[in-house]
Amino acid sequence: RADMNQPRSCLGAAISMGRVYACGGDSAVLSGPNQDTLGNPIGTMEEFMPLSNSWVTKSTMPTPRSDLSLTSAITGKIYAMGGYSQTPLNIVEEYDPMRDLWTTRAPMPTARSLFGSALGAKDGKIYCIGGWGTKDQGWVLDAVECSDPSNNIGNALKPRPTPRGEL
Repeated sequence: RADMNQPRSCLGAAISMGRVYACGGDSAVLSGPNQDTLGNPIGTMEEFMPLSNSWVTKSTMPTPRSDLSLTSAITGKIYAMGGYSQTPLNIVEEYDPMRDLWTTRAPMPTARSLFGSALGAKDGKIYCIGGWGTKDQGWVLDAVECSDPSNNIGNALKPRPTPRGEL
């Protein structure tokens, strides 16, 4: 299949309406003992169209970041949540593929990167689990939260019994 237009690592990916979306990440491509591999977060959003085997660059995400979670909602909209840019983030931004438009939404209660997220099949809410926080939070998180895209509200739920990062 075709290569993405922007080389990157630590990006978010989601599928919406039969297309693959790749968002954010880090454009640092050098690695080794004297290289910073996570020093250049980006906001690039690309859409892969399977029938034409091509990537199209879309509107740039407002907050450049790596290690984010990208989740598709039942409406077809895509949510870029959390991530990392010098520190873990609690930012939530909504992407509308039909309008190629980004909108800032209510933040998550907990700033985090490298966490798991999933769409609830019955309720259409996005659940965020674990991840990496800050030293003050104990680095690895036990936090569980629920974001409801329909009413722009994020709520903390009962924490996990064991903290987990890089889900």
